[in-house]
Amino acid sequence: MLRFLPRQPAWLLTIAFCLLTACGGGSGSTTPTPPPAPQPLQVQITAASQNELSAPVQFAPTVSNGAGQSLQYAWNFGDGQTSTSERPEHRYTAGGNYQVTLTVSNTTGSASSTLPIQVGYFAGVAGQDCTGAKPGQGWCRQSPQPTAKDFISIKMTTNKVIWALANQNTVVRSTDGGASWFSKRVPTSAKLSAITAIDANTAWVVGSNGFESHTKDGGTTWVRGNMPANTPDLMAIGAIRDGSTLWATGSSSAVLKSTDGGASWTGQSLDTDANCTLWSVSAVDAGNAWLAGPDCIARTTNGGAHWTRSDGFNVRSISAVDANTAWVAKLASIEKTTDGGKTWVSQVSRTLNGTGIGAQYTSIAAVDLNTVFAADFSGFIIKTTDGGNSWKDQSPPEAFTCCQNPHFSVLSAFDASSAVVGGREGVIYASTDGQSWASKNRSIFSPANTDIRSIAVFDANHAVVPIGGYGMVHYTENGGVDWQRQASPRALDCAHAITRLNATTALGLGCGTLLKSTDQGKNWQSTFIGSGQLNALSVVNENTYWAAGEYGTITRTSDGGATWTAAAGTLPRITFRDIYAVDEQNVWAVGDYETLVHTTDGGKTWAIKTANTILNGYSAVIALNANTAWVTHSSQSLMVTNDAGATWSKVNTGVDDLLLTLATLDGKVLWAAGVNGRIVRSEDSGKTWSVQDSGTNDYLFAIRLIDNNTAWVTGANGTILKTATAGK
Repeated sequence: MLRFLPRQPAWLLTIAFCLLTACGGGSGSTTPTPPPAPQPLQVQITAASQNELSAPVQFAPTVSNGAGQSLQYAWNFGDGQTSTSERPEHRYTAGGNYQVTLTVSNTTGSASSTLPIQVGYFAGVAGQDCTGAKPGQGWCRQSPQPTAKDFISIKMTTNKVIWALANQNTVVRSTDGGASWFSKRVPTSAKLSAITAIDANTAWVVGSNGFESHTKDGGTTWVRGNMPANTPDLMAIGAIRDGSTLWATGSSSAVLKSTDGGASWTGQSLDTDANCTLWSVSAVDAGNAWLAGPDCIARTTNGGAHWTRSDGFNVRSISAVDANTAWVAKLASIEKTTDGGKTWVSQVSRTLNGTGIGAQYTSIAAVDLNTVFAADFSGFIIKTTDGGNSWKDQSPPEAFTCCQNPHFSVLSAFDASSAVVGGREGVIYASTDGQSWASKNRSIFSPANTDIRSIAVFDANHAVVPIGGYGMVHYTENGGVDWQRQASPRALDCAHAITRLNATTALGLGCGTLLKSTDQGKNWQSTFIGSGQLNALSVVNENTYWAAGEYGTITRTSDGGATWTAAAGTLPRITFRDIYAVDEQNVWAVGDYETLVHTTDGGKTWAIKTANTILNGYSAVIALNANTAWVTHSSQSLMVTNDAGATWSKVNTGVDDLLLTLATLDGKVLWAAGVNGRIVRSEDSGKTWSVQDSGTNDYLFAIRLIDNNTAWVTGANGTILKTATAGK
């Protein structure tokens, strides 16, 4: 029997339906998805890592603000100054390393970021060859360009790209035909001997104990190749154009080949019992290569699986164009083969151009079957365009000028018009027409190198150096990027000391003469002081200076150099090397025979300490006050006194080399430099010292400070170094 329920109200049916569906019940119900939580704040600081002290530093934030709320900014610039701007700019009043912190906040929270930056005088070191891990850090070489060191290998890969290797593992590169240069020391203890390259980015070097390294970024970084164990000294390397196949050669008949761009190397045999020294290689293609040295010439036509040897005598360089045709430069002749080395025919006489001077050929570069360049040690460049039947002299005008011989030792040619030659003391010439040659060494003291014994520094941009022997000074107005040449009194030729008097005025001592410039070193006036050589000058103020030198001379002026008065009392008749005036009353001077003199009453009386040995002496002195002074000693390196010179103790600087110059601004940060390129620095008044990499082995004679992070150093062979990062 069917039963019918009474009709139900609509609202009750709705409730029942909702109980069985998503309205509030039943097995098919779902929970609404909550909205996503706001992402936490994230922030990063954007700013240049190196910033010029004279310009404001620009800061910008990069913020991840998922909530989209308004932000508050709190900057701390690391020097006690702050800002609440979103994109502030800040001007630092002192150079150094700073930790910049930014805190960003909104109603949901906050986030912080810290960025280290450097502030200093970086304009003068930008793009220079520096010793630090990053550009502009450490000690940067400013002149000459590309180098003052002897060139020992060179390679031209296009009519603009030049690579060269100089002493002390210095690699230089130009991509504009020598108008400008990049310089970099390859970091290795091996002694490098040769370089080759295929383009502006890719080059290889080899050296002692089987060392090989290559770069693919224009010389910025170098990667060492995997040479077999016990590989002897390598002296030459050659690469074919694709950069995959290379040969390296050296002592003890060493021949090694790479087919993977230098990543790995395998040894090859000359198939001879001869012990050849192979210091030249010419790679023609993957199958053909030629090797040469003072006793051997060898050729392969099958990639080095077999080498055919012929005798060589005094061979300096070899250059080949195919499997049969090659030229060699010997000590007194140039020879050619067209039959794969079976026979060699002499092509050039022993005497050059009717001069009566015997030839000393050093390098040869064959462009094709007809065009060949050759270089001579005395400064001659010759060229043939008819396969050697006739040769034409192309020597630059400077060749065989007295005392300034170019001394060419290496040569490379790209084509019949483009070639480059290099040699002693950084001399380098290039040709763009295959006929005339122009110097490409932008040395500040062309045409010859000399020592730079002193420097006057006015500020981070302006400095001047005297160039001994040429009646010249060179000055810079852009921090050392460029140096301008200016004639000067001959007395500056023997200047051992020049120094800053004020922002525009420099003083110098030379040959018994006081020299003065009021235009930052461009023009000089001279005043005779005495017949003896004066070696050292110390400035107290605008009017008072002290000078010291030969024959026990110590003299003083109180009227800006118009008149001079010899120091009172009897002083040792020795040569004083340095003098340092703390103020008008307190003066120290040092010299030969371990002589040190000190006055605290303006020179009326002197405390004198000297020894009876000619072997030891002092070369430099700086003082903090009447009691504390530091001196450089010929056998003890660096010494300090804290009792007005009564006793002295040796300072452990980390080096025992002779130090020649000292500098300080505040008595807390001390610098010293000397022989073998040594530079040391202390930040705690000499208690502890750090040894710095100067990038040179040249003697360093003078150091001048702008602040505790910025300094110039000058030395032998035209060395000028600058740091904007405290040498670190």
